[in-house]
Amino acid sequence: MRNIMQINIRLLQFLFICVFSGSQYLHGQTTTEAPADTSRTRRAMIDLGDIPIKAAELKNKTREDIHDMIPAGSINRLRIKNELFIASIDASLLTEIDPEDVSKNIRFLENRKIELIQEQRKLEEYKAELSAVLDNLDGFKNRLSKEARLWKNTRRRMDRDSLTIPIPAKLPETISFIDSTLVIIAQKSNLVLEILDKTIATGAEIDSQIERTKALIKIKQSQAFEIDHVGFFQLNFGAGYGKEISDSFRHLKEVDLVELKEYIQSRGGSVFFTLLIFCGLIYLFFIIKRKVSIQETGYGYFYKDVFIKVLSHPVSATIVLTLFSTLIVFPARPAIFREISLYVIAFPLIHILSILLNKKYHFYIYAFGILILFYLLLLLFINESVSYRILLLFIAAAEITLLTMFLLRFDRKHDLNKRQKRLIYLFVFLHLALATTGFISNLSGRIILTEIVLGAVFYNIFNGLNLFVTALLVNGLIVTGIDTNRGQRINVFRMYGEVIKRKAIYLVNFLAVFLWIILVLRNFRIVEYVFNRIGSILTYKISIGFASFSLDLIFIFFIVIYLAIVLSNMIRILLEEDVLNRFSLSKGLPHTIAMLVKYTLITAGFFLAVNAAGIPLDKLTIILGAMSVGIGFGLQNIFNNLVSGLILLFERPIQLGDTVQVGQLTGNVKAIGLRSSNVITFDGAEVIVPNGQLIANEVINWTLSDQKRRIELPVGVAYNSDPEQVYRLLSDILNSHSELVKDPEPLVFFSGLGESSLDFTLLFWISDYIQGRRIKSEILFSIFKVFKENDIEIPFPQHDLHLRSVDPEILLWNNGDKKQEDAGI
Repeated sequence: MRNIMQINIRLLQFLFICVFSGSQYLHGQTTTEAPADTSRTRRAMIDLGDIPIKAAELKNKTREDIHDMIPAGSINRLRIKNELFIASIDASLLTEIDPEDVSKNIRFLENRKIELIQEQRKLEEYKAELSAVLDNLDGFKNRLSKEARLWKNTRRRMDRDSLTIPIPAKLPETISFIDSTLVIIAQKSNLVLEILDKTIATGAEIDSQIERTKALIKIKQSQAFEIDHVGFFQLNFGAGYGKEISDSFRHLKEVDLVELKEYIQSRGGSVFFTLLIFCGLIYLFFIIKRKVSIQETGYGYFYKDVFIKVLSHPVSATIVLTLFSTLIVFPARPAIFREISLYVIAFPLIHILSILLNKKYHFYIYAFGILILFYLLLLLFINESVSYRILLLFIAAAEITLLTMFLLRFDRKHDLNKRQKRLIYLFVFLHLALATTGFISNLSGRIILTEIVLGAVFYNIFNGLNLFVTALLVNGLIVTGIDTNRGQRINVFRMYGEVIKRKAIYLVNFLAVFLWIILVLRNFRIVEYVFNRIGSILTYKISIGFASFSLDLIFIFFIVIYLAIVLSNMIRILLEEDVLNRFSLSKGLPHTIAMLVKYTLITAGFFLAVNAAGIPLDKLTIILGAMSVGIGFGLQNIFNNLVSGLILLFERPIQLGDTVQVGQLTGNVKAIGLRSSNVITFDGAEVIVPNGQLIANEVINWTLSDQKRRIELPVGVAYNSDPEQVYRLLSDILNSHSELVKDPEPLVFFSGLGESSLDFTLLFWISDYIQGRRIKSEILFSIFKVFKENDIEIPFPQHDLHLRSVDPEILLWNNGDKKQEDAGI
């Protein structure tokens, strides 16, 4: 019974503790949240005394913001601007095109696509402007909404305390003002949204027309081998050519030139930039021609020679380079703009080629210039006219004639290798076949095919010549700029000029060939197809287990790392050789700073490559973890050398140019890398020393903090010499040498009585350790000369021989020889 009572008592105690703990827990939650609510309420209130002041400030600030953000009549101006913009779009651009309409050729469709893209860009700019207005209104609305909550919260709090605190009149007035302002902002936002919706709808229609135009271009290209016009001999040659010419001129004036004018007006900044490039190049060429002296040696002299020849006609060179830059400055150019640019550039190009090429090629150059004029006439006629067909036939015949003559008269003894000759023959044969195809297809009525192949022949040759001349000029400008006397004042050009010229020429030539290939693909209307195929191959997902990757990400990763390494090396050389050397920094510090910048850029490039390739950081962590395990097991020496390289860069116990001794190796430090350092011995051998050896082993640095070194030179004279005289002569030699340090002064010591000589020791200091051997040699020459002039003998080792016992046979042999001498035998 007692046990039962005890159990019941303990059970009651346990229940009491649980209830008490739970109440405390609930109480703790209540007491924790209540102060938070109270503090939030207190923060979301306005003090009674501040209500009139804050109400006035809020009204003034809101009115100013409304006036600045949406001034009077701004919505109407936006609406009118939108209506005018939509009305300015050519209605024909938004109308459907009949795929069976043969007059709508590829050139027309490409012009239409460019016009639609231009209108699309204008629309995007206007949409961005409207979106910015909406964003400003939304931001203003959010700020006012926060203010409304603050003031309404204050009103509710005062309503609860209305028995003791009267409500100020400004409070409901301010709340009403905020609500009415929010209504106005909502109305303005709705109006802007309506304008934006119309703009978006127009943009969607333009996007649709762009896609349809692209589809029509592909359809036209796919129908290139089909007959789309009547045969050439079925044409009505008795038609009025005057009407055709007048219609063509009217179309050029009313459509093409208007389009060109609108494009140029919309690219005012690009036009100004082009004029700036033209003036800058003209000034640069005249300066180089008149004031700059050019070295006649070094790599790339061919390009310098070409450039100097072209400098006699700087205007032609400037026009070629300036109009070539329009490929970048003027994107999405209309066809009329591109063609006029080509014709403007053609005649300076022909002028330069006539200067550079042999006279036997001048006929082809001038004939090609005449062919350009006929292509210009081709722009004046629509493809439905008889004149257009006749011009196409004449152009095809001219291309066939010129290419055939070139094949027959090409100098097979030209200084070209077999591969280059084969490429030239392949190029000419291919384009001769294309010109023949264009001639035949025009006769049979396949005008789409005729336009494609004849245009490809002309523009491939024209673009090739243009890029050839441009590459020559750019390479000549680079090589000439490096080899000028002013260019050689720059340490980077003086030390690494040959390497820079080789790599720059290689890069320019590579870019020229790459760009020409792209232009060739565009002339054949297959550039998009090729790029799409390449893109599909590069973006194809390759799965290995649970991991998947694509080739484009791999290429991007390595290209970014490669560019980071190249850029870091260029910046390191520039900093170390030109920038930091102009400051009074301690020895080796420019190299340290430049190397740290290099490794920082490489590290940043690595992470940028990881980000560009889309590699997740968690996978990168796994890779780094695996590398750490590899370092722990098999890469200890490499990691040790890397850490030692960082220690050498920061601590700088060894600097560039120092004379060091590492074990049996003695030489000058040429480079300090992250893993190893290069030491050039006095014999000229370049030894790669791991950085770990320079840190862990004993290293003698003869030139770390000071180039001064003491030289000890022993000298011996014969015993019959006067020591005082020898001392005086040696002291005079040391004191008369100009390159010996005077403090501490040179000393001569009578160091001992040797076996064969009186021994003297010369001690002297020099300021430059590198010159030690030369100075020591000069002093020895002087000692030998002075000793010879003063009859002081430099002894050779002498020894006295004392015989204690002699073999009797030797004595008998010696006596016998003596008797023979006496007898005269």
